[in-house]
Amino acid sequence: QVKPKFYGSLTIDLDGDDESVSIEDIEIVHDGTKVEGENNNTLVGINLVNGGLEFKKSKVGLNDASQPDKGASGMIVSRKPDSTSVMPINIEGNCFDVYETDGETLSGGLLIFSGGDYQKIKLNEGEIYDSNVFVATGEGNMFISIDFSLPSMVYPYFVTSSTDEMVDALSTKQAKNGSNFTLIAFSPIKKKAAEPIILSAPSVLTIDGNNKANFKDSTLQVFGVLRLNADVENLNIERGVNKQNGAYGSIITKEGVDSKVLSISSKS
Repeated sequence: QVKPKFYGSLTIDLDGDDESVSIEDIEIVHDGTKVEGENNNTLVGINLVNGGLEFKKSKVGLNDASQPDKGASGMIVSRKPDSTSVMPINIEGNCFDVYETDGETLSGGLLIFSGGDYQKIKLNEGEIYDSNVFVATGEGNMFISIDFSLPSMVYPYFVTSSTDEMVDALSTKQAKNGSNFTLIAFSPIKKKAAEPIILSAPSVLTIDGNNKANFKDSTLQVFGVLRLNADVENLNIERGVNKQNGAYGSIITKEGVDSKVLSISSKS
């Protein structure tokens, strides 16, 4: 009934095209600090560099006694540029702790690197998010899928409990062929966004959770799909019009739109 604990960091680097490793029903506790020497680095709990992986029914988190770097992550999944691995990657039924960020260094419970130097990673991010637990306490990233195939990285899938991080991701990291963003409402943004936050046509933003998301009278222009599954306050929403097909952006709520909370207008 008790998961055995592994203290430290695991790096998985398998050279064979049919080699894989299975990790199940353990708890990995790491310090989240970068120190001299590759073998001593506990910044990441599990780092898949190459090969196949089955990671199930386990937990990854930080040592409560440590003071981790803000760039600490529970798990990073990638493969080398010259990888020949054809083995599947299965991440299911796990619990990832929350990993806070200082806004300058990337962190997350689980990070998937693809594109550019990581051509071999193609995973269904939505299934991974739905089949694992990401702790939503404090402020920080929980699940990030990163595409490096363009000159600047974009997020095909991004989940955070920080409203500030969500605003930054929406402003600078949306993929042209579509992104899926989820805000687990926890904290208000520190200041009103100076410019309208644009949700582009193929992208989806979901605002979920038990806490209100306070945007301090910022403006969101919806050309894609906005799903509101939680209380939102002080947010002005403008439904944009797609110039190619004339369709308005979609705003989907459970109980309709509360005019006391949201100000909705149309903008072409």
